Amino acid sequence: QLNNINFIELDSFRGLSKLECLSLQANMIKIIKNEYFVDLVSLKILDLKLNQIEFIEASSFFKLENLTMINIENNKLLKIEQNLLRQQSKLKEFSLTNNFIANLDFYYPESSFIEKIK
Repeated sequence: QLNNINFIELDSFRGLSKLECLSLQANMIKIIKNEYFVDLVSLKILDLKLNQIEFIEASSFFKLENLTMINIENNKLLKIEQNLLRQQSKLKEFSLTNNFIANLDFYYPESSFIEKIK
């Protein structure tokens, strides 16, 4: 079901440092900025599927060191920034099917145990 959220206010998640799961699926979000998720240091699951995301800034997930799953399926991404997953050593699943990505050339930590990239 479409929620019609088309942008995220910079302080939308302020004070939610214990939040572990965030679903923003089925919206109209187009850009993910570096500042959106900085306070969500306990976040484990981030679901951004079924949006209109065209671009994710390179440091958008930088503070999210506890992420185990990121779902960005069914968006309009053309590429993944090379350092997008640099801090995600706990990441197990990274889902990005049904986007417009031609090449996957991004860095993820050697200590990461990513089980699925789809």
